[in-house]
Amino acid sequence: MELPNHAKQLLLQLNQQRAKGFLCDVIIVVENALFRAHKNILAASSMYFKSLVLHDNLINLDTDMVNPTVSPTCWMVTVPTLYFPSSLPWHSCSAL
Repeated sequence: MELPNHAKQLLLQLNQQRAKGFLCDVIIVVENALFRAHKNILAASSMYFKSLVLHDNLINLDTDMVNPTVSPTCWMVTVPTLYFPSSLPWHSCSAL
């Protein structure tokens, strides 16, 4: 039996867990602001993040990015898009 909304509900639950810091296993640092996330979501959504989370539980985007131009405010908007790619209001983060 196929569950038509299973994937969507799963990502919704993971995003809610991320927002509460529940079972998060990686911390992303942007200009001294901390953002908790799930390694499996980062690795599945981006080859760049996959390469970073393989080696560490702390990702400092200020030092790990080639051109660290993403502000904490922009990153706060961006994190949910790793769980729901269509949810990013692109106009709010020109650095992306």
